[in-house]
Amino acid sequence: MLLRNRQKIANLHTQTQGVDMRVDANAIQDITDLDTNHSKLTFLWLELTRQCNLECTHCYEESDPRLPLLGSMATKDWIRVLTEAANLGVEFVDFIGGEPTLHPDIGLLIATATELGINVGIYTNGTTIKNELWNVLAQNNVRMAFSYYATKAEIHDVVTTRQGSHQKTRAAIIRAVELGLQVRVGVIEIPGVNDDTIEATIAQIRALGVKNVGSDRMRGFGRGVVSLDAIRDPFKELCGACGNTKMAIDYNGDVYPCVFSKFTQLGNVNTGLSILAEGATMQRFLERLNVEHPERATDGECGPDCRPRGSCRPDCSPTDKCQPYYDRRCEPQKDCSP
Repeated sequence: MLLRNRQKIANLHTQTQGVDMRVDANAIQDITDLDTNHSKLTFLWLELTRQCNLECTHCYEESDPRLPLLGSMATKDWIRVLTEAANLGVEFVDFIGGEPTLHPDIGLLIATATELGINVGIYTNGTTIKNELWNVLAQNNVRMAFSYYATKAEIHDVVTTRQGSHQKTRAAIIRAVELGLQVRVGVIEIPGVNDDTIEATIAQIRALGVKNVGSDRMRGFGRGVVSLDAIRDPFKELCGACGNTKMAIDYNGDVYPCVFSKFTQLGNVNTGLSILAEGATMQRFLERLNVEHPERATDGECGPDCRPRGSCRPDCSPTDKCQPYYDRRCEPQKDCSP
């Protein structure tokens, strides 16, 4: 759905239950003023902030509470990105960080994306969400994604380096499930810390009512670097699912193929999303990625509108509006699930 006028976006503060939304309607360019050509771009990660209230030992972004809350991207800039994305046919955005719920206008950005017809997700630790924001999340049917590290608080809190974080994240997962939101939880395997408790942790999360639970290894970026190999050849640390159908945008408007591939900057949002998605830098990145991950050259991406990879479970199409993480764990259609 496209907005019919600028004022409609500016007035979205009425939907956000008290979250401060100071946006100048004149600064929002009408979507009809933009180029209407669609690109192959379908999904964006929007990194609203690098700051986080936690300081996880494996964080690829090296986030912590001491970093600045905001970069050079003002709220009006994010709204322009969302507007451009909708005009290009982008179906999904995920707000990430840092901790995206710390952004002062997170409620407005969620409501704006929804109004533009974009399916919204948020990757959060869940420890800072207040009732007002929960209302926004529920009203906009936001997909919720969490990381979770162990059944025991003492192990989880060692990873986050903040006592009490396990209890708060668990409570947030429960609340999201109770609200009927689509919830995804990833259990990150930290060598020597929780690698012997992964299955038990997954079982605990499923017992909370979460259907979409998976595990992943710690990626060798940021504080997750444990060997020189990851630094010498960062392509080996990628999952192989990056592509020109999706991109990541950080708090300064810089654009990358995915959240882990910040060693390859495609440019800045001021250049134009479709230009960056189909530009020479992206093409060189994909060529190198195909060398390191040859399976991507023959397998279809595990996405909402295509057949899953052979390693996706089971061998059937994912549900419509399946969570667009392209990580081989898409939720299958109920009529073909085992």
